[in-house]
Amino acid sequence: MLPVHLTLRRDDDAAAPTDADAETLHDALWAHATPDTGLEHVRARAVRQGISVVLYLRARTAPEARQQALRVLDAALAAAPGSHGHSVTLHG
Repeated sequence: MLPVHLTLRRDDDAAAPTDADAETLHDALWAHATPDTGLEHVRARAVRQGISVVLYLRARTAPEARQQALRVLDAALAAAPGSHGHSVTLHG
């Protein structure tokens, strides 16, 4: 199992995200995970810069884990109303 740490930021000048925003993202990630994404565990918390997320995935390599993380994140954001206009920063 490999961790992927990322920060999701809104591209507009909206207020800092809330704990509820982080919980909503957490739930959306689980709702859109499929067996091929290999998602095992999710941590999401609101921080001043956006929503900090750590996904733990079954993957052979770190690049494969990052690809899987972005795939499940894209699916979760695509299904959420008003979720357009975000940028993602991968850490590590």
